[in-house]
Parts: sequence; structure tokens; C-alpha cells
Amino acid sequence: MTTNSMSESQWSEFFVGHGLAYGFLSRVFYEVPDADLVQALVSDDLLADWPIDSRQENLQSGLNLMRDFCRGWNDDHLTAIKRDFQRLFIGPDRLPTPPWESVYRSPDRLMFEEQTLQVRQAYARMGFAAPTRYNEPEDHFGLELMFLVHLCGLGIAALEQNSAESLDYVLNNMRAFFTEHLNAWSPRFLGDVVQSAQTDYYRGAALLASGSLAETAAILGVSVETKS
Repeated sequence: MTTNSMSESQWSEFFVGHGLAYGFLSRVFYEVPDADLVQALVSDDLLADWPIDSRQENLQSGLNLMRDFCRGWNDDHLTAIKRDFQRLFIGPDRLPTPPWESVYRSPDRLMFEEQTLQVRQAYARMGFAAPTRYNEPEDHFGLELMFLVHLCGLGIAALEQNSAESLDYVLNNMRAFFTEHLNAWSPRFLGDVVQSAQTDYYRGAALLASGSLAETAAILGVSVETKS
């Protein structure tokens, strides 16, 4: 489906579904695993109907891994995924998968580089205040996904206001953010998570995020290289 063929109702479904998907994924990658969230995944089978409808291979593989992980759930798994989150994204040891765009894109793999400023400006242009922890960079992968949620909310508002101009503005900024930021580093980052994670929870989440981003980009008409 191309953007030119999308009706108003299809755009509404796009923004609602993709906003829900990235709201979940942003929590997975940004927040320490929470017992309530995991328990909801296990008890309420929240992954039964993923809100982004796609046969994209990584998306389906990621869903299957996370579903199988949840089906075999026991209380020891929460400790395991907390340990995996700490090792992958927090430290204190050298991180195998630093979750900041600037680390992946700057020559010296440093934080708070040019990319961080560019992301900060993109957020400000669209009225998004990133809820950063401990004064960390705004180009954290989880925050970039939260920004997509914010853009989806703006898209819904544009549709409700019947404003084609506002809708185009939101979509153009979403396309630009994929092209200038997510497309430039998330395939490598998520591929590294798949290789480095010690639990199927995070391996699955990385594949699910990779496939979901690829599907979103395809609908927007943006080319995204995937890496599994």
C-alpha cells in the first residue's frame, strides 16, 4: 500500500495501530522490565494481535519468539530479562548494544554528538518533550520510538480537524525522521541486539521492532534496509 492510495480511514487505522505498537516497543527498550507489563503479556496475551499488520519476516519471527517466551513464563524469567536489559543498555560494563544514535553514527562512537542535537531539534519542531532519565541523550532508541507515538497522535488530530495541510506536515516529518535518523542506525542497532541478547524476550523484541519499522517505512514510502 502506497501513501497515494491511502484513504482517510486507512490513515486513521495506520496512526492508531502504529502508535500502539511503538508505545509498547518504546517501553521495552527504554524502561527496566516491569512485572506488571510482563504479567499482562503473559496473562492477557497482549501479543496475540499485533497492531501492525504485516507478513514482514522479522516482524513475524519477533512475534513468535516473544509469544513462545511468554507461554513458557515463570518467575525466574523476570530476573533474566532484567539482567539482559542491564547488560545490553545500561552497564556498568562495556555495552554490546549502546542504545543511542550518536554512538552508532559518530566516528568515535560517542554520546551527545551532532545526531543528538538534530534529534532534539526534530522533537522540538513537533512539540515533543522527551522524558529523559538522568540527563541522558535524547537520541535513545526508546525515545525515538516515543517520538513516533507522538507523531501518530498528531496525525490523528490532523484527521479529526480535517486538515490536509496538517496531515501532510506530520507525514513529511515522519518520513524525514525515518530517512535522517531511524533508517541510518536502527537496522545495525537492532541486529546487534539480536546477536547479543541472552533472552528470547529481547531477541524477539529487536526483530519485532525491526520488522515493524520496515513496515511503517514501506507505507510511508521510505526505503529502510533491514538487518536480522
